[in-house]
Amino acid sequence: MPKRFGRSANTPHRTSRRAEHMSAFHKAGALLLSSRDADLVSVAEIAKAAGKSVGSFYHRFADKDLFLRATIERTLRAAMEQADEVLDAHVRLTEAASKVIRAASEHMVGVLHGLNAGVIRTAIKRSQLEPGAFEPVLHHRAAVADRLVEALAPRTKKIDGLEQRIRTAVQVAHATLIDVLLHKAGPLRDGQASLPERLAQIMQATIGASDEDLPPRAIARSQNRLAEEKGGKKERARKARQFT
Repeated sequence: MPKRFGRSANTPHRTSRRAEHMSAFHKAGALLLSSRDADLVSVAEIAKAAGKSVGSFYHRFADKDLFLRATIERTLRAAMEQADEVLDAHVRLTEAASKVIRAASEHMVGVLHGLNAGVIRTAIKRSQLEPGAFEPVLHHRAAVADRLVEALAPRTKKIDGLEQRIRTAVQVAHATLIDVLLHKAGPLRDGQASLPERLAQIMQATIGASDEDLPPRAIARSQNRLAEEKGGKKERARKARQFT
């Protein structure tokens, strides 16, 4: 049987090219949705913004509805990966609690506002008829809460319900950003330079703990070690008195 030349359908070259096309469509969709409602954005406009053909679009997506769903899922999946990196407990445990909370605030603002704002608005609108459409957004919120718990909760056992307070703070911040995104009213506004800091203040107030209450893990360990050494000295002194 003669040997066939050329690349097979699953070569790295074709896989890379397919990924490049998908990424181009998703980025174009997010950009268009940032300034217009999804119902007003056509497939032709998405293809043009991506620098691809309409045929190429339909080769990858059955229709615009499936494209929007895929764009929402892709955007929030990337956000969850970013949350894992930005709020990595192995790094954040050694930082001041306020700095970690500020990092979480900045991350959420970046994900829910800015270039992603149209994608989030589309997820909210679609959820009115399709509840599952908002699930990727909620999964991202849960991921942020999980990472923040990992970075803050191990610092102390003295605060009752600390984990629940942290998760509540993330929920409050998330709901606030959604409200700011949808409504142009109130002191907090989309695009404000002070928004991440003010959101961080709300989160820290909800948690109800200062940097002193939640010392970096390295400091907390040092304090524990000093307490243990102090306790050991007292115990040795007590035993010494028993034999005198």
